[in-house]
Amino acid sequence: MLSQTTILGAVLCFGIAFASLVVTPVVCRGDDDAVEEVEDVEVVTPDVSNIGQDAFTLSKVIGRNHPALVHIPIGMLIALLLVELVPIIRPGLDMGKAGLLLSPFTALSFIPAAVSGLIRAQEVFADREPSPLLLEHRNLMIAAFSAILAASVICFVKRAGLKGTLRLVYLALIVVSLILVGLGGHHGGQLVYGEDYLPY
Repeated sequence: MLSQTTILGAVLCFGIAFASLVVTPVVCRGDDDAVEEVEDVEVVTPDVSNIGQDAFTLSKVIGRNHPALVHIPIGMLIALLLVELVPIIRPGLDMGKAGLLLSPFTALSFIPAAVSGLIRAQEVFADREPSPLLLEHRNLMIAAFSAILAASVICFVKRAGLKGTLRLVYLALIVVSLILVGLGGHHGGQLVYGEDYLPY
């Protein structure tokens, strides 16, 4: 018989692996036989007069790591949902303590992603107005964070056991947060790859 720790570890690994498969875009390159012939090559000498003036600062490094940091809350949300669904699928297997531990860490995982995103947005939109797509992305992520934070508070306050309607509300908040992260992540992808990158 498998221990709860083994099952939790497997669920977490599956959740993280599933998140990486879901959010990693597949790039199609088209016809490999279509190669353009190069006619002229222009030699360009780089301008090195401002080297060191636009060096990487800590805030730039943090902001530019936003694409990596956003995957942590996605994976944790999926893992949390799976951990909370296990008792429904296998009623004899109680994962309540795992959910109690995973729930606040899932909410906390949004903070580095949000901070890095805000820093990156300030860098990208320093000399112009933020795009409506960026504002939608930000607002969806704030709503997703609010939903998982509410779920975490419910889980912590009722740590003795979530039952009945309160459990349904808790699970619904996790699902809503995951849906909002998916929509917000889609808008984030459109910001990076262009609005016509995917057909929807």
